[in-house]
Amino acid sequence: WLDVLDVSLVRNFDAVFFDGYDEPRSPIGEDPQRSMLEYGSGLMRPRNAPPAPPVNPLLVYPRAMARKAVLDAAQLPPHPFYDTAMDYRSPSDGGPAMKTLGTMLQRLRPGSKLDAFRHTGSCVYYVIEGQGQWQIDDHVFEWGTGDFIAIPSWARQQHSNRSDSEDAWLFQVNDIPALKALDL
Repeated sequence: WLDVLDVSLVRNFDAVFFDGYDEPRSPIGEDPQRSMLEYGSGLMRPRNAPPAPPVNPLLVYPRAMARKAVLDAAQLPPHPFYDTAMDYRSPSDGGPAMKTLGTMLQRLRPGSKLDAFRHTGSCVYYVIEGQGQWQIDDHVFEWGTGDFIAIPSWARQQHSNRSDSEDAWLFQVNDIPALKALDL
């Protein structure tokens, strides 16, 4: 389980509050699958659906759907920095799945060594499966399934998959949407 929260940012804006609840759990709505059924395709919505909410109505992005989207995109030429990567998006407005954090699923083909790059945002990677190497500025880090790495803003980074036969799958969370919202 990986929880990705923007609590630190929200706390710095002094916008955190919690309301107590007397029961151990909140009741489940009439149809717990409603948001997935209504918004889950990412392409279409029921004709009689209410207007899209201002926040992302999806709470779950099923792994099988995300993985299929990345594998389908792998038919395109590989990106020089990411190989094949897809950002999680909100079906309401096409923006990031969260207003303040970006999330991405990335596939590195066997034996790939990507070009070095840097950007203003910081990010955290989780290795879903595979093995490889990150070069962050002048430091080299070997990684494998279950590892995390935090990459500071403006650090030069380069990714590679050490396996000649297996894909590597990475999940990334970044602060780029918050920086863009602030024009930084």
